[in-house]
Amino acid sequence: SQYIHSVKKGHNVFTYIIEGEGFFDDNKEELVSKEMLVIFGDGNGVKITTNKERVRLLLISGKPLRESVA
Repeated sequence: SQYIHSVKKGHNVFTYIIEGEGFFDDNKEELVSKEMLVIFGDGNGVKITTNKERVRLLLISGKPLRESVA
């Protein structure tokens, strides 16, 4: 299966895999599995593809604050 989620340009995006495994790039080069974090570059969207196994994940996106962290 495949899931595509649009993201506003300039927003930071990351996902944490809770269960299962999937591909998070167009070339399907690296299979990402449970308890891994994927950080995406700036772009228009996120594309997630799975083979046989389903994937459960937390997808976070938002505008960067550009403030120092204390």
